[in-house]
Amino acid sequence: MAADKPYADLPKKTQYQLRDPPDVVRRLGGRRPAHAAAAGRAVGRAGDLRAERELAQRRLKDAVAALETIRLNLLRLHAGTATVKHLTTDLGLARQVAREVDLLVESQREVEELL
Repeated sequence: MAADKPYADLPKKTQYQLRDPPDVVRRLGGRRPAHAAAAGRAVGRAGDLRAERELAQRRLKDAVAALETIRLNLLRLHAGTATVKHLTTDLGLARQVAREVDLLVESQREVEELL
């Protein structure tokens, strides 16, 4: 949500050039890895809980960092200290993080269903 307003305040032409921020922000903000307790139930019986928890924590940190980078670059774009190219590069990295978070969430769901 912190990135929504800076994006909405951009000129329409710039929004058109970027297109992705709302989608990437929603994916990163809405698809978090399961809480460690839920991961513990699912993975505790199936394998190494510590490794799974560390992976979930890394992915969550990556998602938060990607969201903050997008937000800051939107603000820099407003201030004239960043370009659309800067933001599109960061959006590409954020999309990759979002894909990894999606895969982690889906794998956790599958493990819970199996158990």
